[in-house]
Amino acid sequence: MTQPPFCCIPSGRALTTAFEQSPIDKKKFLLKINALTSIKHITVCLTGAIELPGDAGAAVYFSFDDGKNFEFLGGISNFKPSATFRMNWLKRTDEDADKDGLIGLIIEPLTELEEKQKHRIEHLSPHRGYAIEKVGKKVVANQTRYLSSFAVSVPSLPGISGGTYIPERAFKKWMDSFDRRIRFNPEFWSDLP
Repeated sequence: MTQPPFCCIPSGRALTTAFEQSPIDKKKFLLKINALTSIKHITVCLTGAIELPGDAGAAVYFSFDDGKNFEFLGGISNFKPSATFRMNWLKRTDEDADKDGLIGLIIEPLTELEEKQKHRIEHLSPHRGYAIEKVGKKVVANQTRYLSSFAVSVPSLPGISGGTYIPERAFKKWMDSFDRRIRFNPEFWSDLP
């Protein structure tokens, strides 16, 4: 590949195709992004100029330390030619503010890419090793219990079917409570039944 078939769109910035191909390994590409920690989302996609081999995809990584350590974000392929990654969680301290970073791409077999994505999902843990699936189930169960206490039965009227309704204000009350609790203790959800 003489020209990288990739582009990157950091949120709030112009699209760039300035990926540099490694002179040593033609399957690796790097893109330097200034102030990576100020970006909320980043989209990486195929430009369509050149297709990847049918059995290959591009693994997407990021690094803060000039390429010494890369963290896997996900991947793209001919079947999924773009992916958007949430990046605003990168800012960990005030020292990290406006820190530059690298986006790295490695072309590899789809089987390896799928395995990395599966491993990342299984081990992606926002707090104390809980899987995202468990977090989601706990949050939804908490919301369901809370909102069901506001349920109101409405009888049928001419032209309007009856049923059980939940007032809109109940959703707002639950969200306000959830936001407040997570602000004070980001791990409160781990104690939910």
